[in-house]
Amino acid sequence: MSKPIYQLFVGNNNVASNQAWKALSEAERKALMDQEQASREAVGAKVIVVCNSAWADEAHPWWGVLRFPDLQARIEHTRTLQKIGWLDITDAFTLLGTSATEPEVVTVSNPIYKLWILKNNPATTLTLNHPKGLDVLMWEKHNALYKEYGSQTIAARIPT
Repeated sequence: MSKPIYQLFVGNNNVASNQAWKALSEAERKALMDQEQASREAVGAKVIVVCNSAWADEAHPWWGVLRFPDLQARIEHTRTLQKIGWLDITDAFTLLGTSATEPEVVTVSNPIYKLWILKNNPATTLTLNHPKGLDVLMWEKHNALYKEYGSQTIAARIPT
């Protein structure tokens, strides 16, 4: 049985890509966006979230998460993006992964999304003489703050 594939994409603020996008007419931009959406729908991809983050990060003005039913759907969508020229006018990096659970439905009104991309550092996995370990304490504190402020995690891959 195939697993859903999640695609995290983070747009880069790139002068050449921005100029290429702006060089298109409004009708050309709309046609390109419609083709991208049609491709997603054709392969059964679902938008989890797309965020405008330009107000918070000039280097990465947009990001989002898509859910594909399987890896083949993701590959087919990418082929379409190449064919229509989407990749010629965007600059982004992408991470792919799987999840044991489906993302939670967002129940917070007018949410502000925060994207964390954590990198492992073996030096920080030391227990620092605490029986629970530093990483467990860190997540306990994180989860307590999230609960206190009514936040919710909608997608996470936390190492076990």
